[in-house]
Amino acid sequence: MKKIIVPLFYIFFLSLPIFGQQGGEENLTIKTDESIIIDGQLNEMIWEKAPEANSFIQFNPNRTDPGKIKTSVKILYDDNYVYFGFLCFDTEPDNIKTGSITIDGDLRESDSIYILIDTLAGSTNYFYFATNYIGSKSDAIILKGGRAVNYNWNGNWDSSSQKTDFGWSTEVAIELNSIFVQPIEDKILGVSLSRVVPRLEVSIFQPNPLDPAFDMDELRVLKTLKLFETDIQIVREQEVAEQIEQGKRARITPYAITELEASGNIKASAGIEANYAFSPLMVGKAAVYPDFDTVEPDHERVNLTPFELYLPERRSFFQIDSDIYLQPLGLFYSKRIGDIYGGVSLNRNAGGSEFSLVSAQAKKDESLNEETANFSVLSYKKKNILNFLTIGFTAANKFINKNNKGTAGIEANLAFNDKFRFSSQFALSYGDYGENNTAFFIGPSYDSTTLHIHLHYKQIDKYFGDNANYVGFIPDDNRRELDSAIYKTFPLRSGFLDRIRYRSNYNIYWGMDGTLRSWQIDEGLYLDAKNKFTVSVLHTMEYKLNEDFIEPKLIYVPSKGE
Repeated sequence: MKKIIVPLFYIFFLSLPIFGQQGGEENLTIKTDESIIIDGQLNEMIWEKAPEANSFIQFNPNRTDPGKIKTSVKILYDDNYVYFGFLCFDTEPDNIKTGSITIDGDLRESDSIYILIDTLAGSTNYFYFATNYIGSKSDAIILKGGRAVNYNWNGNWDSSSQKTDFGWSTEVAIELNSIFVQPIEDKILGVSLSRVVPRLEVSIFQPNPLDPAFDMDELRVLKTLKLFETDIQIVREQEVAEQIEQGKRARITPYAITELEASGNIKASAGIEANYAFSPLMVGKAAVYPDFDTVEPDHERVNLTPFELYLPERRSFFQIDSDIYLQPLGLFYSKRIGDIYGGVSLNRNAGGSEFSLVSAQAKKDESLNEETANFSVLSYKKKNILNFLTIGFTAANKFINKNNKGTAGIEANLAFNDKFRFSSQFALSYGDYGENNTAFFIGPSYDSTTLHIHLHYKQIDKYFGDNANYVGFIPDDNRRELDSAIYKTFPLRSGFLDRIRYRSNYNIYWGMDGTLRSWQIDEGLYLDAKNKFTVSVLHTMEYKLNEDFIEPKLIYVPSKGE
């Protein structure tokens, strides 16, 4: 059995001219003044001069058969972009799996390549880029540790793939301003590359969203290169804005839909959505009767719990390139907004600060017997204060029938070092209830490449959710909850086992009156073999109070076309 990962799995750092590498390290990339056309062919002369980065690959003899698969990677850069060129050799080109065209989907069922970038500037996230043999693209922000992925983030990058006589090739260009919101002095950059050949694997059992393209237990810095502000040569925001052509700043999407009913009646609708980039770091949106009828529907899910299910947002108007609304207490949930007459939004991410403003006028909702309403949300987050503190503020409001209902809250996250962190959030809600309407969350956590520990406490007053769920997502209130977990991995380098993983989670919650409502203990031991088979032993103990749960007062009802 062959491992799915073909060994382009490694961490390396870009070279002297772009990042001021010190000492006698081998250069991994060269600067180009030549225009690179992203067509997947690597036919510019500068590609021939670029050295292969393969000498920095971390090989495992159990990972591949070099006689069948070989991969060569070259790296270029200029003042605005870093370029990756992949030459994917394959002795069985007819067996290359193309997959299907998709956006932000899981590409691991097709022959594909992956790029993971860590700015190592106090960020808790990786930047993730992937493309496959037929040109499908996926990008995301991934929380370090791999437990959360934000696919709503969209970087400014381009890629193209081509079939060749030796297999296939890919070119990827990533704009530096997509990963560096400002020049950062005296820091390092981490990059990991991987290629997946699905026909060489048995099955994918890994729960981590980075596996098998990236193995978090092996993701570590191999080289440390200094990053100097004077060498990055990132064009300042104002200069970039002046260089962007007007046609590239604006994107306008009109639409028109007609319906012919069996009775002979004809219905028509039309609208428009527009995006405008005031700068590479600030984007505004406006919509008038936007097209929600053709949005991809939510995947059907069976819910056997008394709690409302969270559904990801698929409407482009409400999607933002940030995780600013990902919070322990969900103060804003765009699915609360149905069809809209129109709306505006403004999003800015620069200098370690994030800002988001959204305002939309919703149509009358007959399913909930509600009149037209205005939804507005404002969120601001400042990162890396004194290199260890992040603070944020969020307020969301629904104005309907001359009444305001909504939430407001603050959050603070402390990074004591690159492993130990402390998160907190405090919020209040307003609307139908003026008391017992606060909530808070506190939680320390520890993360390393092989160990995760967290202890989280959450308290939600009796009527907090009743107010908050007009604009937010609080699946259950009247709750005091304690959640703890230990995840430990033991990597092995000999024998038939690749690693041993232990998972333990304990969750307990009470009502605000002290009534014990539920507790559950989950334990698991996983033996991962080198041939990708996994043997697991799972044990669960639980207690559930036999009580009548009240149905949520506000349940998301898909709008027309979803």
